Amino acid sequence: MIIHKSFPGGNIQVNRIQGDDVFLVQELRDTEGWWFYWAFCVEGAQGRTVTFHFENQDVLGYWGPCVSRDDFQYEWLGAESKLDAQTFRMAFKESDEKVYFRLSFPYQLHHFERWAQTHAAHPQFQLQTLCSTERHRNIPLAWIGDPQDPKVVVLAARHHACESVASYVLEGVADEVIRQIAALHSFGIKVLLVPFVDLDGVEGGDQGKSRTPHDHNRDYIDAPIYQSIRALTTLLESHELLALVDFHCPWILGGINDYPSLVKANPEIYSELDRFGEILKGLSHGKIIYDGLHDVRAGEDWLPASPTQSTATAFALRLGAKLALTLEFPYFGAEVPITQNNAIAFGRRVGEALLKYFE
Repeated sequence: MIIHKSFPGGNIQVNRIQGDDVFLVQELRDTEGWWFYWAFCVEGAQGRTVTFHFENQDVLGYWGPCVSRDDFQYEWLGAESKLDAQTFRMAFKESDEKVYFRLSFPYQLHHFERWAQTHAAHPQFQLQTLCSTERHRNIPLAWIGDPQDPKVVVLAARHHACESVASYVLEGVADEVIRQIAALHSFGIKVLLVPFVDLDGVEGGDQGKSRTPHDHNRDYIDAPIYQSIRALTTLLESHELLALVDFHCPWILGGINDYPSLVKANPEIYSELDRFGEILKGLSHGKIIYDGLHDVRAGEDWLPASPTQSTATAFALRLGAKLALTLEFPYFGAEVPITQNNAIAFGRRVGEALLKYFE
């Protein structure tokens, strides 16, 4: 049996193996403090029943780990596989030559590339490169809409590398915007899609959250240290920015972290944030809904009373955006398990709400 992290997004340290018991921890790398992201692959365990013990706090969600044989389509192993918040067990089939396990549903560069290919022939979908990263990866971006339309709406994700499930929501938003491209044009708006602000962290399997000396969503400062932020801020400063929506996942689980929510960090635009929230609430249906009950305002729960000025949303407001919004989407879900499909479906409702907001 071999346990490794040699794949996009891999993150694990194996402490020891004793028979059919594996003891391991997530790698924090340059994260300040504790975080919970992990992903590993097991090869050569056919026919064995193996118990995996995490040794650095609680890192399992309600439905056990996410599991895949091809590292593209994933499913929950199931709540019955979870022995406690640090331990799960897997009975490997004789055909299980290679099995991937992750905290939750991944969204790597190859997921985005496959999605982008489905829209490649659309005349108002243009795939470009934002910049090259510190590790020489090309960060993709996409323009949706008529290039001549003056106003720009930015949809961004993965300021924190591990927050993968939010990327499926972003994908759903983009699907809906493309479906309603005529409405977008009627508002004089084009959309800038930035799926991986921290592409190196996403592909390298970093936590990304609380990266030292600061993470990508604290880099909207006079002299950004990350190439992606320098490139994005320079690009946006040359456009008329109408809105920015930043897609995130919250704390691992519990309470408000189990439901979609809006982070209303800036009191000066509460009226706009509330209006968008009401529109989204009215459109919510399906397995995952937004009810507005778990939103956070400045000074509530984990959110500071004074807005942090180094975030993407704060930068958007400095550029004069009408709407600057963070949307949090859970890793697991509580009553209803999160899946790739219902996260995308929820994103479509967010896209529909944005278009109604711009009316």
